[in-house]
Amino acid sequence: MTRPLLTFYGDDFTGASAVMEVLSLAGLNTAMFLDPPGAETLMRYPGLQAVGIAGVARSKSPDWMRAHLPAAFRALAALGAPVAHYKVCSTFDSSPNVGSIGAATEIGREIFGGDWTPLVTGAPAIRRYQAFGNLFAGAGEGVFRLDRHPVMSRHPVTPMEEADLARHLATEPVTAGPPSAAYLASKFIRRNRAQVAAVASIILLLVLGMGGTSIAWSRARAQSEKLRFTLDFFTRALAGAADDSAALAIWQEQPELTLGQALRSADGLIEQTF
Repeated sequence: MTRPLLTFYGDDFTGASAVMEVLSLAGLNTAMFLDPPGAETLMRYPGLQAVGIAGVARSKSPDWMRAHLPAAFRALAALGAPVAHYKVCSTFDSSPNVGSIGAATEIGREIFGGDWTPLVTGAPAIRRYQAFGNLFAGAGEGVFRLDRHPVMSRHPVTPMEEADLARHLATEPVTAGPPSAAYLASKFIRRNRAQVAAVASIILLLVLGMGGTSIAWSRARAQSEKLRFTLDFFTRALAGAADDSAALAIWQEQPELTLGQALRSADGLIEQTF
């Protein structure tokens, strides 16, 4: 077959078929395959100007990408097209461990070569816009920055927390590995914000309540100790305890002492103790 003008790999079937649709509407004879096409398969479609593969990388890990994307990319590179296109979702929803655009880009550079990789964003026809590196998308009557989009910011698998694409893609390391505990925890929190907030509020109230209870208990205990000391003071004084000279002195000086007067007289001694 003659060398095509463009080859493409869609990270899911929807994206790949969208590329095929646009190319066909532009007048390019295009074919899309579910697996890398062999020479015999391509011979059945003479005159192809664009060849693509509908993949599933969008839902896969970097480990999977390392194992499967090289073969697909090499098959496309062998066709000799001047442009190789890796099609991602127009909202760029991805993460370091699921559908990593960064990992796919690095794998592609190893096979297709090139000193840099151009990134084409924005698709006004479907209400996707880019301004100063930030991606926006329409929803209902409004247009939202991706990290504030009512749907994409709450995606169940790859929620968009950053609209600045440079910042977003910088979080997607190429090194393959299992999801980290921090990533899984942050993902769980993002997917269950309301529930986590409610639980956190309950825990906070419990902590504050325990703190308040502890303070109240501490004060109550201090008052109890003070009362015990006071009662003990008067018990020993009334019993004429020889070992409590302070109590005896107060009592002996005023034999007709009332309880109120005794409390006031003993106040200084009690305060010294507590």
